[in-house]
Amino acid sequence: MTSSVRAAAQASADFCAWVIAVPIALWLRFDFTVPPGGWATALFWGIAAGTLHVAAGYARKLYRGRYRFGSFDEVTGVTIAATIVTLVGEIGVLLLHPTDLPRTVPLLAGGLALGMMLAGRFSLRFWRERMRTPRTGDRTLVYGAGDGGSQLVRAMVANHDSGYCLVGLIDDDPRKRHLRISGVRVRGTISDLEQLVTMLDARVLVVAIADVNAAQLRDLDKRCRALGVHLRVIPSAVEIVKGTVHLSDVSEVTEEDLLGRRPVHTDESGIVRMLAGKRVLITGAGG
Repeated sequence: MTSSVRAAAQASADFCAWVIAVPIALWLRFDFTVPPGGWATALFWGIAAGTLHVAAGYARKLYRGRYRFGSFDEVTGVTIAATIVTLVGEIGVLLLHPTDLPRTVPLLAGGLALGMMLAGRFSLRFWRERMRTPRTGDRTLVYGAGDGGSQLVRAMVANHDSGYCLVGLIDDDPRKRHLRISGVRVRGTISDLEQLVTMLDARVLVVAIADVNAAQLRDLDKRCRALGVHLRVIPSAVEIVKGTVHLSDVSEVTEEDLLGRRPVHTDESGIVRMLAGKRVLITGAGG
């Protein structure tokens, strides 16, 4: 679908929301019994309100790709446009005194129209994200719903050949319990790992937390081995802050990750040469 066709479709949907909302508001205002001539008046005001909303939307670049579809910024823009139309409609009713249109109708219609416009956008965005989520690949849980996790989830969703089939997010922040990122929902905390792996049949756990320490990784590695789950990690906090986390950065856990430092490799042959033929006193029997 081209941008012009998409813009026309959005504008038409918003226009129709007003054309539908005003008659419904009138119907509700008169307790489901509209007086003679009321439907024609409501239709006229609905068309006028829809036209004004589309004009305000184009003025605010709602239909010109200024905002990401279904984003908070677009919701704000739609709300502002609907508020303008509602206020203009209320002023018009107060000035013209139409007999078939009570003063409360513009306010009620504004709320109904805004609800329909936002519901349509959220429904379409949810459907798009559901369709975009890969259905093939290793069933994957992502631990961390912060910046790194968000970048990683969006990259996985955008790439159908990623090899990862996202089944959920894990985050220890209780405020993110029902958070969704690109259609993928936070399922629980890391203490629920065993239960979630069983319930979702997960095969991979990707740690997307920048400040995870070696002790935490060792514990996760032990738990994942017991569950038969592959543990993987993403890069450091620097890449996350830069917004440069890519699928190619996801890697297996290394000794360095588990130790929290670079592994030390002992030069045994050098030690043998240094101590050969010498009498050596060893202190400490721990190692």
